[in-house]
Amino acid sequence: MTRSLSIYLLLSLALTLCCAHAPSQAPTASLDESFHQSVEGIYKSIFDLNPTRGSAIGYHQYDGKLPDYSPLALVNRAEFLHHAQAELEGFPPAKLSPTLRLERAVLLNNVRGALFNLEVRRAQWRLPMTWLDPIDLLSYVTRDYKPLDARARDVIAICRAAGPFLDAARTTLEPRLPRTFLSIGLLQTNGAIAFVKKDVTEALDKVTDPALRREIAGGLDACTAAFTRFRSELETRQPQATDDFALGEKNFLTMLSATEGVEIDLATLRRVGEADLARNLEALKEAAHAFAPDKSVRDAVLAAGDDRPEAGQVLALAGEQLAAMRRYVAEHGIVTIPSEDVAQARESPPFMRFNSAFLRSAPIFDPTPLPSFYFISAPDPAWPPAEQRAYIPPRDRLLVITIHEVWPGHFLDYLHRKGNASKVLKTFGSYSTTEGWAHYTEEMMWDEGALGASPRAHIAMLVEALTRDVRFLSALGLHTGELTVAQSTQLFLDKAFTDPGTARQQAVRGTFDPMYLNYTLGKLMIRKLRDDYKAKLGPAFSLKAFHDQLLTYGGGVPLPLVREAMLGPNAGPPL
Repeated sequence: MTRSLSIYLLLSLALTLCCAHAPSQAPTASLDESFHQSVEGIYKSIFDLNPTRGSAIGYHQYDGKLPDYSPLALVNRAEFLHHAQAELEGFPPAKLSPTLRLERAVLLNNVRGALFNLEVRRAQWRLPMTWLDPIDLLSYVTRDYKPLDARARDVIAICRAAGPFLDAARTTLEPRLPRTFLSIGLLQTNGAIAFVKKDVTEALDKVTDPALRREIAGGLDACTAAFTRFRSELETRQPQATDDFALGEKNFLTMLSATEGVEIDLATLRRVGEADLARNLEALKEAAHAFAPDKSVRDAVLAAGDDRPEAGQVLALAGEQLAAMRRYVAEHGIVTIPSEDVAQARESPPFMRFNSAFLRSAPIFDPTPLPSFYFISAPDPAWPPAEQRAYIPPRDRLLVITIHEVWPGHFLDYLHRKGNASKVLKTFGSYSTTEGWAHYTEEMMWDEGALGASPRAHIAMLVEALTRDVRFLSALGLHTGELTVAQSTQLFLDKAFTDPGTARQQAVRGTFDPMYLNYTLGKLMIRKLRDDYKAKLGPAFSLKAFHDQLLTYGGGVPLPLVREAMLGPNAGPPL
């Protein structure tokens, strides 16, 4: 099929799918009804293009499938996204009902973000991780949403498709890639190989049918071979690697506007980031003096981090913290807990251990009740004992992480979103809203007494905040050309008091995850919204009511729109 013919067919499809539901084509329908019909078509097409994403949230018709990243498919993808954007923008937000106005904004953020990644960041051409992320076998081997034999067949389907899929990546990725992109791609590929060889193999070893077992063995061998070829391809590119990762100021600000609805200039961003860094550094200085008055701030931070559990005790400690924080939230009226669901502490799979701890919530649309997992990464037993010990989080830091990931951070946000009546609002997430809420809860829970009153606990909370502050400033510096990776690494060492390995890892992350400034950005927008909402309500203000109201909108709604919904059209700037 020729490129022009494929575009013609796509345009015809877009006109049939989308424009048939546009307001001008349905004079007898209300604007809300017409919008709803358009949303249904766009919503389905998003998951048709991203089947891994659909499977992950419980749409099992997408199980066992990978996306199509062939050159022709990427052209068609861009055409669809442009048409979806134009159609959504054609609905005047002021004339839609409040919920549909939010749905429009969330879908537009999703579509614009996808277009930015495709056409500006050129993710399929420059980011090896874009090709690795869809080959996600974790849910197939950790959740019993259907019989093991059926899940095994889905794994086989993905494994058989992984070879052609990653072979296409080898011809699509640019010859010269940023060295940090290559290093993370290699790290992720090596982890995926280990995961297939060990975890997936062990999970599917419970299959008893001999014929299916032979298919599984062949499929896993094919998957390992595909990852191995891809690893070799990335390794061959290392001598020609570049440092050309920066987006530039214009693209960086466009990304903020397109994906988070934040219209702002670089000077203001830098000013608010530096102000929060200074605030937290001053608080850390006071906490460090209270903890160890005879030590420097750095030495006090190091000493405060000495209280580490043994490696075999970390999961049990996390379980105790989960129960304690849930109880504290409920007993102190922090925010409503809308269900009895909990998250289970589990050890992270090896291929996901570049994150020290993270939440993997149950698929939000899965018809089968499934567990949510709070994954905590164990140190590699091959490391020297001192490195293994240093990798284990101190007790107080683990508590701050537990607050961020579960109670009342990401998991509670997920529970509120799960109860949202809008399919769109419960599906999509805004980076600054979701991470902003989780990071906001760390300091809020300290203020509310959940961490106790010890200087050691205060230091743990502040070091997490400083790490996010430095991410904020590093993202700005790395992507405007003002910071090198080495300078960003030094910034983490000097201002976030991290160890050298963590500092380097955080700096590298900023090169391929420029929006990791969203932790602090979102937190600051929520803090300002809380202050302004409190000023508006006066004595009627309630912290619990504020949190409940904030979470009713769902983690996908950009915070500037949440602000307008809570404060009215004259809400003022979010920062």
